[in-house]
Amino acid sequence: MPSMPAELAYLFRHALLRDAAYALQPPSTRAALHAHACDIIDALTSGSPALRAEAALELADHAQLATEAGPQWPTRELAYLELAARHAAERYRDEEAARLCRRIESHAAATPAQRSRALFRLGAALERMARQNDAVASHEAARLVALEAGEESLAAEIGLRLASLYVPRGRVDDSLAIADAAIALYARLGDDVGRAVALGVSAFMRYVKGDPAEAEARQRESMALHAAHGNISGRNTGARHLMFWLAKSRRMPEAEALAEEALALARQHEDPDRVAGTLLDYAMTLTTIGDWARSAELARQSWEGFRAVGNRHDAVRALTHLAGCLRMKGDFEQAEALQLQSLQLLDELDVPNLRIAALANLAGLYKRSGRLKQAEDCYLQVMEAQRKIGDVRMLGHNGGNYAELLHMQGRLPESEQAYREALKHLESGVDQHVQAVHRGRYAVLLADMGRMDEAAPLYRQCIEALQAHGDNNELKKAREAMASVCTKHGLPMPV
Repeated sequence: MPSMPAELAYLFRHALLRDAAYALQPPSTRAALHAHACDIIDALTSGSPALRAEAALELADHAQLATEAGPQWPTRELAYLELAARHAAERYRDEEAARLCRRIESHAAATPAQRSRALFRLGAALERMARQNDAVASHEAARLVALEAGEESLAAEIGLRLASLYVPRGRVDDSLAIADAAIALYARLGDDVGRAVALGVSAFMRYVKGDPAEAEARQRESMALHAAHGNISGRNTGARHLMFWLAKSRRMPEAEALAEEALALARQHEDPDRVAGTLLDYAMTLTTIGDWARSAELARQSWEGFRAVGNRHDAVRALTHLAGCLRMKGDFEQAEALQLQSLQLLDELDVPNLRIAALANLAGLYKRSGRLKQAEDCYLQVMEAQRKIGDVRMLGHNGGNYAELLHMQGRLPESEQAYREALKHLESGVDQHVQAVHRGRYAVLLADMGRMDEAAPLYRQCIEALQAHGDNNELKKAREAMASVCTKHGLPMPV
């Protein structure tokens, strides 16, 4: 048997000696040693929040092993664990954050409020890991614990997050009920800031449901409440949502005014990360009018801003959007290079949700540049991932895009089947706008198959829905696509 190198033998024996010496100590002595170590590390990191956050897990482990040293140690352990969990989440170390949240939730000394918040944070980590079904279950458990403990405000906060997760699963009525219940609760408690947040969530639900007027009214009420209480971040968030909706309705001067207001608020807040996020939302808003050049420039500024503050997660979002703008400008080579770069970064960061979105964008790039087989491969991967997540809305949306690709390939029967499946996913009415877009494309396919009697009513439904939604961009596309097919077959345009 080969001999162990002397240095390794020393280290091995030293570790064994250390562990043996530790094991020989009575539990009370071991607990006192851990308490002493914890106090020393706590004192050394007390002047630096960053160092304290980095050391939080080590502190929690020492506190756990110091339990016999006094009744204060379980409480201290929980405080350190909560800090460690927040720190891990902020750095997108989601597996670690999830593990710490589970440890808090199962801790014997945790209060119901602590257990509920731990389950809530666990759900957030699971969302980022693209484990949406598990996230919903965690949030539902968190809300139940909060309700049983009489923590009404916390239950409402969790409920608002649940409402957002229910939407892509077709449970829009449940989402609306939760949001409206939260508005009523916060009004009863006299919590205007909570009510403002709930109104913002409710506004989004109504926009998705296809009621942009009511959505705008609620969002403006939300922003007014935030302004009354000096909540700059709340006003910024509301303005960012509303500017996109106004742009979709072709109210671009109002949308750009809100975008500038949102940027001014972010800069007033002296938050470079929020400035970068606002720039990215502004860039996305400009895509509604096809201003790809300005959108690309703002996305580039956003990307640089996120990189400057070390936010790699959102930097990749900005890079993906920049690639999409370049694709729409026809710069396929650079767009593909950036999109592949973003996918590589997402693999390193292990953020499945964003990877799915980036892969869908790459599919669109391949479709637009005529590389239809590569586009098909990407769409199939995207849809498989979305089936696992349970994202009905995006499965319907990307299924419709895939159906359009099959139409482009001349695979008409397969395209028809794909459209039927996509529209079935969307038929819950969760997003009437997306449903209208794909219904219009399906009508074009049916007209191309010589089935104008079926195509005409679908096309009319599409046009009416897009007009109601105020989306003139998609309206123009739908009319041009139908006109092209009618010209091809010598058919009159549906009225």
